[in-house]
Amino acid sequence: MFMQVALIYLLMVNTLTSPRRIERICWVIVLAFGYISARVIFDYVRGVHLVEGNRAAGPVGGFFENPNDLALNLAAFLPLTMMYVKRPGPLFKRLLCTGICLLMMVALVFTKSRGGFLGFLAMMAVFLLVSRSLTPGMLVALVLSAMLIVPVLPQAFWNRMASITVADEDPTGSREERKVLMQQAWQIFLDNPIIGIGAGQFQNYGDPGATKHWRVTHNALLQVAAELGVAGLIPFVFLIVRGFRAAAWTRSRLSWIYRRRARKKGQPEPDPEDGLDENERTFLQTHAAAMVACMTGWFVCALFGSVAFNWTFYYLLALSATARDVVRARARAYAKAKAAARQEAAVA
Repeated sequence: MFMQVALIYLLMVNTLTSPRRIERICWVIVLAFGYISARVIFDYVRGVHLVEGNRAAGPVGGFFENPNDLALNLAAFLPLTMMYVKRPGPLFKRLLCTGICLLMMVALVFTKSRGGFLGFLAMMAVFLLVSRSLTPGMLVALVLSAMLIVPVLPQAFWNRMASITVADEDPTGSREERKVLMQQAWQIFLDNPIIGIGAGQFQNYGDPGATKHWRVTHNALLQVAAELGVAGLIPFVFLIVRGFRAAAWTRSRLSWIYRRRARKKGQPEPDPEDGLDENERTFLQTHAAAMVACMTGWFVCALFGSVAFNWTFYYLLALSATARDVVRARARAYAKAKAAARQEAAVA
């Protein structure tokens, strides 16, 4: 599967070469999650595709099938939907994305995923900060929304969330078993620190006394450490850091557009020399802010899931890297064209 993921990543970074192409793939992702979320809610109401009694699983297979993986993807890609809500655009499109946001959040609640819930909270906090949405009006709206939404959430959801800190609230024993599996993964890493025991082999590892139920590490970093050792852990951490840095760099590079908007009329701002038009610049800045939140949501959820080789992270990495590369390429092309024009003018 990882070879497929690598090929898709290479395809994305070589085809998403303009703001328009990046926006198209983001829009496709948003619409796809709207459909998936609607199906999850529909199936949950009918009592279909439920696991462990009353937890919603994905209506399709792959990396949506497990409730925790479904919650991870919802938390990781929700900022892309919120980006379209916040960003100026057609009213119908913003209303549609508002509806998709609500569907995704309801679907996430129905998964009753503890890691997904923590990832959602971290993602929301980061999104509000990096997208400059934490205004007094937004704070009032958040408080009012919480007052309306929290009381109607099912008690089963809160009982499961309480097991994050209270072991007695977890009747399945998964909380304690995860701790044991993480300890085993750490010990396997210490025993095989250089190259690990092989990709995907933690579930087959026959260490005496090892837990046999749910034979995964439930932690992406420990998963890579145990299975690939330092030889795999260093590149994996490097990619995570680069994903965050790419999104943060693009956001920082284009954050001046807010200062430009705040300037009073009659105080013209010099034309930027980045080769982007106003719409492209606005999209890339809001997209970069959303990607910082996306990466945060994925990373927090990944601390509770064995998802190092799954698709989600590499989609996010590609979307972060391509936006940064577009900004750099446009700026270089603009500088080159400007230098050529100056040279022609000097010759003339």
